[in-house]
Formats: sequence, structure tokens, C-alpha cells
Amino acid sequence: MPHAARIRAEADIATMAVGLIVDARQAEAVVDQGFADLVAVAREAQDDPNFAARAARELTGSHDVFPVQAGPRLAARDRLLTTLGPWTGPDPVQVQGQASGVRP
Repeated sequence: MPHAARIRAEADIATMAVGLIVDARQAEAVVDQGFADLVAVAREAQDDPNFAARAARELTGSHDVFPVQAGPRLAARDRLLTTLGPWTGPDPVQVQGQASGVRP
């Protein structure tokens, strides 16, 4: 990112920041603070094919970027999870009847 900012400042051309940008708010901050004009998230998009849609939801709070079939269901899921609160059970989740240390 510092390389993109320097090139942008000294050469007065549009630049793209790349490398270890793994979060929507991080990418937004890079552009908002003028370090680069664009952000590349190649590895993160490869690891999470839904990165762009998830990032848009994180930044806008809307599920509108998801396909019409999934948006309402995901919004309802978020509302339900919010009412349930954080997981406070055993870690990792235990399956009834499972012997200790034995994996199914």
C-alpha cells in the first residue's frame, strides 16, 4: 500500500493497492484516505468467492447485492442471530453420545 500511495502522489496517476487486504472496511479506508484509487482483493476473493457480496453487505447493511432468492433469507437469518446473541456453549460443539476425544 505505501508503494501505491507514493506512485499516486509523485506520478499523479491512478494506482491500485494490493496485498493483505482482507476486510471490506480496510479496503474502503485505503481508498477513502487517498492511499490508492482502487483496491485488489485477489487472494481474499479466491478464498471467499462471495467476498464482494459480503463486503457490500458489511459496508451498506443491505442484502440487496445478493441474488433475489438469497437476500431475504439472509436478512431474516441475521435478524434471528441478533436476537439469539453470541454462542456461549461448550467449545468445540459436543455431539450427544460422542465419546470424549473420538471423532465421528
